Amino acid sequence: MLKITYLLFALFLLRVHSFENGDIVAIQSVAFPNVYLRIEAATSCPAYSGSGCGIVNAQYTQGSYEEFLLHKNSDGNWCIVSNAFPNAYLRMDGSSITSSQSSGGGTVNAQYYAEGADCAGYEVYNISSLTNNLVAIQSVYFPGRYLRIDGSTIKSFQASGGGIVNEQYYSQGTTPTGYEVFTFTYLSCGSCENICTDNTYNSKTCNAKTGCNTTPVNCDDGDQCTSDFCDPRVGCIWVWDCGIYCCFPEIGCTNSSICNYMRNEDPNYKGGVGRMNAGVNIVGVIVLGVGVAILVMIVVFMIRKRMIKGAHENTLQKSLTEYFLSTTESVK
Repeated sequence: MLKITYLLFALFLLRVHSFENGDIVAIQSVAFPNVYLRIEAATSCPAYSGSGCGIVNAQYTQGSYEEFLLHKNSDGNWCIVSNAFPNAYLRMDGSSITSSQSSGGGTVNAQYYAEGADCAGYEVYNISSLTNNLVAIQSVYFPGRYLRIDGSTIKSFQASGGGIVNEQYYSQGTTPTGYEVFTFTYLSCGSCENICTDNTYNSKTCNAKTGCNTTPVNCDDGDQCTSDFCDPRVGCIWVWDCGIYCCFPEIGCTNSSICNYMRNEDPNYKGGVGRMNAGVNIVGVIVLGVGVAILVMIVVFMIRKRMIKGAHENTLQKSLTEYFLSTTESVK
């Protein structure tokens, strides 16, 4: 019997978040709520430029220019790509900022790449997960330089964006704060697909705040009566192994045709069709056995009674015959 479940048997429930290749996010300032990173590169990034291209600033509220695809390089680092302009990759030149500056520094713009290509140099980032689903975006080429948004001057939507997007310097081991801290609003989760690993069903859902969340379910139900499988399309699958025989989860299949009654009453019992095995219910067997025994006893009693009666009749007949013969001899 095939049993299919989505999340019925879970040994534990754990939400695990990690950035996924192909996630589409909006990058929002924590210091300035409702202010988002923006790239505009409609005509200004037709080809690679040594000093970068396009316009990177901020926008009040989120639209298409504020959507970014997270592209994971083969080395595990990240590229931040405009979703509206797939050839425009976020670029940070931190050569001019070597210490913390009150208004930030460096240059942030875009760079042209073939769509879907890995990035290099000024366009490679380490995205650090902070507490409470916050993130910081650090240049790999210029360690210690973090993306910064000053949204103090942008209070409403502006057609060309506004505010200041540049960089801030942090010494090694220092956690970014303020203008250098962001949240990702997940608009789409790229690789958020259900998968099976080591007989564990990893059910994944896309959450706007935390991205791709994974709920692992161990498909091993600890029952020796079943074979356990994982299918990413449906979840855990348990296949009944014992055919028409009874099974005890702790010891496996038995070759007996009589099932334990308590197992049939146990909601965790597995066997045959539904919860009833093809074996015979032991109570029924006992009742039947008692009935047969009583019937045999009645038959034996009747036979014995008839035998005793027959013996008495034979004795009486013999006595009468002897009496008759003796009387006849006396008369003679």
